Amino acid sequence: MTLGLRTYLLSVCAAALFCATAMALLPKGSVRRVAGFTCGLLLTVAAIGPLTNLGDYSISEALAALQMQAEEQKAGVTIKNRELVSQIIKEKTQSYILDKAAGLDMSIQVEVSMEEETGQPYPKSVQITGMVSNAQKAALQDYIEENFGVPAERQEWISG
Repeated sequence: MTLGLRTYLLSVCAAALFCATAMALLPKGSVRRVAGFTCGLLLTVAAIGPLTNLGDYSISEALAALQMQAEEQKAGVTIKNRELVSQIIKEKTQSYILDKAAGLDMSIQVEVSMEEETGQPYPKSVQITGMVSNAQKAALQDYIEENFGVPAERQEWISG
């Protein structure tokens, strides 16, 4: 579609340039008036002519197609942005949990699963691997639930 628009604009500009050059070179008089009329017709044909070649493809269909392309590109950017935001939230969440675990003298590994189907991504579940005491586990479970909204039911603890 943009190639067609480019071709259209180039043809109109070429016709205008040709007419301007012709009018500048012609002397005043009846020849110049006839040339001016002819140039006006040429510009009209250059501007309106391509519209007659649309056939079954109407202007409204062309505009709808352009709008669909714009929406598809916008949606692609939105999806990519959501994926990036999800990745950032996941990394930050894992980092905060690891920092809290270090403060509780725990040596663990953390994997956060994100919920990405809704409007904004958020931590859905947490998998924690490591040897911890019951007190450490309870403290970290509470921290995760309070700060990230992941209840104990969605926190998987693996001894290892």
